[in-house]
Amino acid sequence: MKRKISKFETWLYDNVFNNEKLGVVFSYDLFNIYNNIKRKIRTIKSWSIFFKFWKIPTYIDSFNSAVEFAELEIKELRDQIEDRDIQIELCIDILVEQLTDKQLSEIDATREAYELIYPDTWKDRIDYKYLTDREAHKRFDRDYENHRDAISPYNDSYHDLMDYEISQLKKGGIYEASY
Repeated sequence: MKRKISKFETWLYDNVFNNEKLGVVFSYDLFNIYNNIKRKIRTIKSWSIFFKFWKIPTYIDSFNSAVEFAELEIKELRDQIEDRDIQIELCIDILVEQLTDKQLSEIDATREAYELIYPDTWKDRIDYKYLTDREAHKRFDRDYENHRDAISPYNDSYHDLMDYEISQLKKGGIYEASY
């Protein structure tokens, strides 16, 4: 492996170690002193990993704090989503009332309201009692298949996966004192 020589080292070699005025013995002694100092600096730099090793508990605390903040953020976002879903349901109820005032039956008004609010997924969101038998059977089959697939640990939500990984850390002793 070729070592890169700095400008300072080049100057030392040219002006100090190869200087004929200083004498061969003295420049050789200076060269040895310089190499010893470099070796000691390299050794101290290699020990710096041990200084970082003692910072691991603070890194773990920072990681734990970050995970807790992420969990709080997720809970806050889920609450916001739940609030918006409630607002959407209220809008749908108002829309159903307006459509029933236009001489539509409750079932037709509800179906039309959900279709207006959720154009692509309205059959997945509406209550079963407003679906036809065929639509209800298709939705049940789809929900059943989704439930069977969701049993796998690889198809959980990110929040569930995060909880699983944290529990694995707890089991592994990261969060426990192992004496």
